[in-house]
Amino acid sequence: MYRKNLVIVESPAKANTIEAILNNMPGDYQWIVRSCNGHILDLPSSQTSTSSSSSLGVDISSGYIPLYVTPPLKVPLISSLKKLAKEVECVWLATDGDREGEAISSHLNRTVGVGKVTRRVVFRSITKGEVERSLGEWRKVDDCLVKAQESRRVLDRLAGYTVSPVLWRKIAPGLSAGRVQSVGLGLIVEREKRRLRYVKMEWNDVEVMINEGGEVFKGEGWEWKGERIRKGGGFDEFGGEIGIGRKLEWEDVDTGLTSLTGESTSHLRSYTSVPCTVLTVDGRSMSTPPPPPFITSSLQIEGNRKLGLTAGETMRCAQKLYEKGFITYMRTDNGKLSEEGETVGRGVVEERFGSDALGVIGGGKKKKTKIKKGEGDKDGKEEAHEAIRPSVHEGRFLKATELDKEIGKKERELYELIYNRTLSSLMKPKVTNSTTATIAVGELFTVRSRGSVVVSSGWSVLTSSTQNSTTILPPLYPGQSLSLQSARPTSHYTQPPPRYNEATFVQELERLGVGRPSTYASVLETLRKRAYVRSGVGRGGEVKGGEISARRAAGIDGEGGKGQLIPSLTALVVCDLLKEHLGDYVDTEFTKRMEERLDEIARGEAEGKGYLKDYYEGEGGLKRKVEKMELAINNDEARLARLPSLHNSSVSLFVGPWGPYAVRDTSGVRETAPIPSGMVSDLSSITESDLLTVLDGRRGNGTVMGELDGKNVTLRLGRYGAYLQGLGEKLREEGGGGGGGGLQELIGLTFEDAKKYLELPRTVGEYKGEDIVTSLGPYGPYLKWNNSFTSLPEEYNLIEVGEEDARRLVEEGIVNKVGRMARGVLVDFDKVEGYKLTVRDGRFGVYINWKKVNAKMPVEFLDSPTSISKDEAWAAISEKIALIGEGGGGTKGKKNAVKKKAAVGKGGGRGSKVTKGGKVGEKGTPPPPKRPMSAYLLFCADNRGDVAKTTTKLGDVSKELARRWKEQEDRSKWEKQAEKLKAVYEVEKAKWSSTVGGPSGPGSSTRSSATPTSPAATKKVGRSPSAYMIYCKEKRKSVMDMKGDDGKKLKFGEVTQVLAKGWKSLGDEERKEFEEKAIEAKKVMELERKEEGE
Repeated sequence: MYRKNLVIVESPAKANTIEAILNNMPGDYQWIVRSCNGHILDLPSSQTSTSSSSSLGVDISSGYIPLYVTPPLKVPLISSLKKLAKEVECVWLATDGDREGEAISSHLNRTVGVGKVTRRVVFRSITKGEVERSLGEWRKVDDCLVKAQESRRVLDRLAGYTVSPVLWRKIAPGLSAGRVQSVGLGLIVEREKRRLRYVKMEWNDVEVMINEGGEVFKGEGWEWKGERIRKGGGFDEFGGEIGIGRKLEWEDVDTGLTSLTGESTSHLRSYTSVPCTVLTVDGRSMSTPPPPPFITSSLQIEGNRKLGLTAGETMRCAQKLYEKGFITYMRTDNGKLSEEGETVGRGVVEERFGSDALGVIGGGKKKKTKIKKGEGDKDGKEEAHEAIRPSVHEGRFLKATELDKEIGKKERELYELIYNRTLSSLMKPKVTNSTTATIAVGELFTVRSRGSVVVSSGWSVLTSSTQNSTTILPPLYPGQSLSLQSARPTSHYTQPPPRYNEATFVQELERLGVGRPSTYASVLETLRKRAYVRSGVGRGGEVKGGEISARRAAGIDGEGGKGQLIPSLTALVVCDLLKEHLGDYVDTEFTKRMEERLDEIARGEAEGKGYLKDYYEGEGGLKRKVEKMELAINNDEARLARLPSLHNSSVSLFVGPWGPYAVRDTSGVRETAPIPSGMVSDLSSITESDLLTVLDGRRGNGTVMGELDGKNVTLRLGRYGAYLQGLGEKLREEGGGGGGGGLQELIGLTFEDAKKYLELPRTVGEYKGEDIVTSLGPYGPYLKWNNSFTSLPEEYNLIEVGEEDARRLVEEGIVNKVGRMARGVLVDFDKVEGYKLTVRDGRFGVYINWKKVNAKMPVEFLDSPTSISKDEAWAAISEKIALIGEGGGGTKGKKNAVKKKAAVGKGGGRGSKVTKGGKVGEKGTPPPPKRPMSAYLLFCADNRGDVAKTTTKLGDVSKELARRWKEQEDRSKWEKQAEKLKAVYEVEKAKWSSTVGGPSGPGSSTRSSATPTSPAATKKVGRSPSAYMIYCKEKRKSVMDMKGDDGKKLKFGEVTQVLAKGWKSLGDEERKEFEEKAIEAKKVMELERKEEGE
C-alpha cells in the first residue's frame, strides 16, 4: 500500500463519506478523495466545423473514433486533479462499476494519471468493511468495457444526430429521436392506437348470493342452460367473438330468472324455494416463493407502484442512500445477495420472526437476467455488483428510523422498501389454500364460487395486508343442497388495454430487452421533455429550452393523467414517420439484437468499428435511409396525424412548429385554423366535428351569445384559444374541448357565465384585512392578495370560487408558499405610514417590499431573512426610496411610468423635470453620484484601445481584457486609483443624501433619516435578464465550487472567464434553451409590470 494516495470518485457526497472512512484506517497513510462530477471528456455538443464528422462528434473516416473534448467547466477541475496527482504516489480510480464509470476511469487515466501508478477499484457499498475489502481487490481499467461504452455512445450519437435534424425540418424544432427513446415511444403510441381502435362490447352475467347454514357467499355465472357464458375475455379488440361460449342477452337473463323464481329481477329478493346443488369442489394448495432482492429495474417498478415515485426520482433517492453508505450500488442486473448480505439478512429475519421463518438458502424466486459485461466480471459469469440491499453497519442492517436526520422522507421510504424486500427474499414461501365450487341453480344455470385462505404468510408478513386478504367459503362437498338467497342479472363492458404507467413501461422495456435499466429513468425524462408524453406523476418545475418548442408543437398545456403515460399528437406523428421510413428505429427486435451485439463487444467477442460502419454506412445503413426519407416526403406528409377518428374525414389534422392545426379544402380553397392549446392533449377526444367547429369559429364574427348593455357578447376562436368579446374588451377563456356542433357547445360556456367572465376581476372576500381578487391572465386563472399572486388550481371554477376556499388557497399558495408560482410573505411587519412592510420570497430571491418599492435583502441576512428587524428592513427601503422614489423601480419600472411620475407625481406638475441621465426628481435636485469604477474597470479603460485593434468582436475584447487582468502581477496602479475614487464617491453620496432628505448611508436605521421628504426623484427602467445572464446564474454556483491549480477556489475574474468559455462552447440547441427562457422571463416581467400598474 502506498503512503500518499489520491482517490477519484464521481460525486462530492460520496467523496466526503469515503475520505472519512479511509483517513480513519490504521497505518501511516494519507488519503485525498476528490470527485470528478461525472465525465471529464465528452463528445462536442454542437457542430464545430463544416465536416460531417465534426458535426457528429465522431471521426467516421478514421474508424468511428469519438472526438472527445473537455467541457469548459471541467478545465479547472482537471488542472486541480493533475496537481494533486503530482503530489501522491498512487491514483485510485474509484468511479462507478458500470460501463459509464469504466469509461470515466479510462479518461481520468489518460489525463490525470499520466506517468503515475493507477489502480481501478469499485466500491459496491460505502462502508468501512467494503471500502477496505475493495482496496485489496484492485485491477486495471477494463479496455473491453471502455470500448463497449464508446460504441454505445457513438451509436447513440449517430442515431440521434442523424434523425433528429430531419424531425426539426419536417415537423417542428425541439423534437428528438434516439436509439432507445424512439422504441419506447413506439410502445406507448402503439398501445394508444390499440385503445383508439378498440370496440367496446357489452356482456351480461348473473350474480347470486347463496346461504349455507347462515353463512352467505357469492357466486358468478358459469354456464347457462348447459352452455358456457361468454364474458369479457371472449371478445377480441375489434368486438369479434373468440373461443367458445354463449353471449347472454339481458332479456334472456331477466326472463329466465323470473320464470325460475316467480319474481321480477328488478329487485333483489329471497328465493329460498329454488334448489341449489353443489356439483364439484376443487381444492388446491399454492406456494408463492419470495420475490428476489431488488435490481435496478425492479426497484424503479416498485418505487412507482408503492411510493408513487418516477423512475428518475427513485434513482436519485437511491443515489443519495448509496452515497451516504446506507445501501449497496443501485445500478445492477444481479438479483443475488453476497455472502455477507445473505448472512446478515438471515440473522435479522431470525431475530424478528424466529428461525422457522427462514427459507432455504437460494430458495427464492429466480429472476432470469441476462448477464451483461459492465455489470459482470471479465468472464461475464458473475456480476460485479450484487443485488440492491441495505449496507452492513457493525454487523447488521440499519432500520429506516436509524438513518441520519438529513435523509428526506422519500429516501427513508425507499430504504424501508429495500430493507423489507431484502428480508422477504430470505424467508419461506407464502402458502395459500384455494377452493373453487361449481353450484347448479335449479336446472337453468350454474355458478362458480371461489375462496382462499392463507395457511402460512411466509415472506408476505412484510408486505401490505391487502396481499394477505382471504375469502372464506363454508365447508362444501359434491351433492350438498344449498339455499338461494338472491339472484340478479349484471351488465358489463369490455375495457381497452390500459395505458402504460412508469412501472409497466419499465417492466415492458426490460421484458423486451430494450436498453439498460440504468437508462430507463433518462428515457422517460426525455419523453416528457420533448412533450411526447404527459403524466401526472413526477415532473415539476418550469418548462424551458427545447421543451417550449416541443410543447407548443404538441398542443400540450400542462401535466395530467394520474401516472399514465399519455402520448401527444406529436408522438403519434413522429412514430408514424419513423415506422414508415425507418422501421428498424422503432422495432423492438432490432434494438434487442443491437443490445446483444454491444454486450458481445463488452465481452471482447466482437469488434465495435465494423458493427458501427455497417449500422451507419452499410447498404441498408441509417445514413442512406435518412437521406432517402428526406427526399421522399414533404412537410405535409410528415406532419399529418393519422387518427382512426379522422379516417376518410373532410378535415385533416397536422402538427407544425407553432402547434397543431386543422386543414379543410373547400372547392380548391385551402382553409386552416390553429387548434387551441390543450384541445388535442388526449388523442381519444379528437373528433371530426370538433375540428370543423374550430374551422368555422375562425370564420365571420363568432357565435353571438347574447346582448349586454346594448352590445352583442360573442364567443370567438383565436390563436391561443376561445375568447369572449363584448363591451369592447377581449378576455381569454380556458375552455376544454368536447363534442358538439357549435363553438359555444364545444367550449361549454353559457351566457350567464360569459357575463361573469366579463365582470372580472372579482373581489371574493378578505384575508387579514386585504381584499382577495380573482381574475384571468395569460397563464390562466389566479388569485391576488396583498400584491402577491397564486394560480387557481384546476379543480376550482374561476367565477364560482368562494371566500372560504379563496382564503385557504391564499394561505397555502402565498403566505406558506405551497403553490409553485407563489411569492410568499416571509415576515409581515406592522404598517409604516399606512402601508405594509414585508419580507418576501420572490422569483429571483428574497427582498423587502413597501408600497411599490422593492429593496434587496442586505447580504448579512440572506442566510436567515426572517431574522431581520423592522428598523433594518425600513433602512433598506429608505435607501432605495432615496434612489428611485416611492413609485417603485428595479424590474417593475417602465419608461411611460417615468414620464407619468414626472407629470402627475405628488408635488410634481410643472415643478418636476427629467434629468439628462433619465432620472426624475424635484426641480433643482441633483442626480445621485455615480458609483466609482473598480480597479478592473480602470484597467480595462486603459487597455481597451490596444485590445480593440486585435479583434472587432466585443465578446473577444472582453475575454482578452480578462485574460490580461489575470496575468497582471502588479495591479497597485489601478487599485490606488479605485480607492481614491471610492473616497470621493462616499463624500459626494453623503452630501447628496442630506440634500434629498434620505439616509446618510447604508447603515442608517433611524426613522427620521429614513423617511423621504420629497417624492421621488428617480425611477430606473427595469430589464429582464438576457440569455447569457440566465446561463451565468444557473452555472455560477457549480463554477464557484471548483478549485484552481493552487487548490484554492477560483477568483471572481476566473469564474467569469470559465462562464464565458462555457457560453461560447454551447451548441445552437443548448443556447436556444436559454434564449427561450429569456423570452419567457421577459413575458413574466411584462405581466408583473401590467399588474403593478393596475
